[in-house]
Amino acid sequence: MRLKVLIVLGVLGTVIASGTVGYHFLEGWPWLDAFYMTLITITTVGFGEVHPLSGSGRLFTVALLVTGVGTVLYGVTTLGETMVEATMGRILRRSRVEIVESIKGHVIVCGYGRLGRYLARHLKGEEMPFVIIERDASRAAAAVGEDYIAVEGDATDEEVLMKAGLLRARAVIAATGSDADNLFVTLSARDLNPQCTVVARAEDPGSEKKLERAGAHKVVSPLRMGSLWMSQAVVRPAILDFLELATEAPELDLVMEGVTVEEGSRLVRQTLGTSGIGRELGLIIIAIRRASNQMLFNPTAETIIEVDDTLITMGEAERVGRLRDLSSAPS
Repeated sequence: MRLKVLIVLGVLGTVIASGTVGYHFLEGWPWLDAFYMTLITITTVGFGEVHPLSGSGRLFTVALLVTGVGTVLYGVTTLGETMVEATMGRILRRSRVEIVESIKGHVIVCGYGRLGRYLARHLKGEEMPFVIIERDASRAAAAVGEDYIAVEGDATDEEVLMKAGLLRARAVIAATGSDADNLFVTLSARDLNPQCTVVARAEDPGSEKKLERAGAHKVVSPLRMGSLWMSQAVVRPAILDFLELATEAPELDLVMEGVTVEEGSRLVRQTLGTSGIGRELGLIIIAIRRASNQMLFNPTAETIIEVDDTLITMGEAERVGRLRDLSSAPS
């Protein structure tokens, strides 16, 4: 924006200087008279000529009118647009700040590169509120252009994380392209908000353990996960087709989700068979993760549901929502 204004002022100054020099040497006028004649010509104020013009002077005046008037009109229009853009930018920035300050239970996505774009798209599809942090101004502007809430700044800076509402966030995704930056984000997020879930990206396989030790609840390696899925497409294509269908087919309204059973829920100490999860809700329990992180795959109907069990279930979104209500403690 500042560059645009400087270009306009530079072009306008060049036209005025050219007109002044032209009248001075073509007509032999004093510098002040030449400058005055140039201004009244390009601004079309309608005053008379300062001195009688020669034939060459009149031709020069015509050329100055064509170039100068167009330059003035372009300059006025550009400066007006710049002022409007600056005003609207301030209003939008202020409104985004107000939105960020009011949002809670959201996800903070650190980095709006290729991975960040996909993350934003999926979170929007899940109707999960999120805020993007991006240090690159053009990328941050692109996020705003997609109607996302974005904070321009360095995610490794604790003040920027606080601006994004870290204390009110439910999760932070460290998705920058630098493992070192993701490590700093993880440390800051865990220190400032210990209740916040942290998911970190690892480009180098050697960084996974470091990120876990820094406090990341889950470390994801796009390279490792991508290679796994590609190999499954060859070795077990039917399984991969099923997973893609279950997770990426919105017309089926199927979701796979982990639902945690809280203290006081009526599901506690019931078996899967008597809980009604399969018979009444029509959901499939794929596995149960105990509070001790023990994973029970394909649990039987006699498996007892305990407090803090996470039921890995698959079914229609509305039915999973009903299971979530049953798993919650009565209010």
